[in-house]
Amino acid sequence: MKTMTQFLFAALTAGLALASPAAPQKFKERDFKPFETARPRPADFDAYWDGELARQRKEVPLSKAKVRIVKVPEKAPKGFRLYDVMVPALGERPVHGYLTVPVGAKPKTLPLYVRFGGAGTKSAPIYKFDNAISFSTNPNGCENGRDEAFYKEFFDTVMKSYEHRGWASRETCFFHDQILRTARALEWAKTRPEWNGRDIAVEGKSMGGAQVIFAAAVDPDVTLCAPEDPGMCDHAGEYDPVHPRKPGWPQIMNHYRHTPQYAKDGLDEEKFLAITDYFDNCFFASRISKKCKTFYATGFCDGTCPAEGVFIAYQNTPGEKQMTVDSQARHCQTNNRAFEKAWQEVRDRVRK
Repeated sequence: MKTMTQFLFAALTAGLALASPAAPQKFKERDFKPFETARPRPADFDAYWDGELARQRKEVPLSKAKVRIVKVPEKAPKGFRLYDVMVPALGERPVHGYLTVPVGAKPKTLPLYVRFGGAGTKSAPIYKFDNAISFSTNPNGCENGRDEAFYKEFFDTVMKSYEHRGWASRETCFFHDQILRTARALEWAKTRPEWNGRDIAVEGKSMGGAQVIFAAAVDPDVTLCAPEDPGMCDHAGEYDPVHPRKPGWPQIMNHYRHTPQYAKDGLDEEKFLAITDYFDNCFFASRISKKCKTFYATGFCDGTCPAEGVFIAYQNTPGEKQMTVDSQARHCQTNNRAFEKAWQEVRDRVRK
């Protein structure tokens, strides 16, 4: 298996400037292609997901959905209105998130920021930015603002082993509905009258970073994309005949090998791998619009979402892109200052 030492050597010989923890660096592509996916992108990848997105719009049209928006003044940051939002989506779980809007915001004046939460069962965090609308969602479609006992029970029952459930088919996989919720979150957020109709930034870490790639891949209106330590990259990396490597979270093929029931049910390794292809962000990344500026971040000591898969997603991303690398960062320890600067510039353009 290709070691991280070999990966670092390949990066250095390709001209990549590695960063110290105190000073993460960014670079633009320099013909640096450390790996390719072990498997080809499915020929019907786009057709499949375009069909599922269309099915959601048809079966659960947003125009007829019973969206719930509740003011939460007791939690609202000073100078902002806060709303607890629920938006129905195709599947068992709806979108749940917190929306913050600056007091006095005028129609069609503000950029939109959508934050996707990382792994875990909890209420969506509250984000706020001057001169922007912010919509923060949790990854599992669970209610906001409940007590700790609620989230513990939800995690131990509804969400138990969620990342390993349903992989017998594309439609039963947990991430199928998560991707559709991601699309629906953006679809609804764009209906806000304050949105300027032009700027959309999406950001998240780990599983939130995975959703960020999903988001930009399924919605061409996204203009800034910040996947930080993203999961769901390079599911079949360990099968690469030239450079076998650890795949990104949730390392689903390891689960397959420890679950003999799949084989007993007639789902052999090849069939299982074929299903994972439709949930690999190395393939979703190529759907991102060329007009979208994408700001990746990864750490070379990340053992949960290894840098190798993140770099494959990066090299498959069209349009302007940058990668921030921290040579000593572990999982969720990276900083994405390049994105922060770009997002600040968008907000600075708003007339006060």
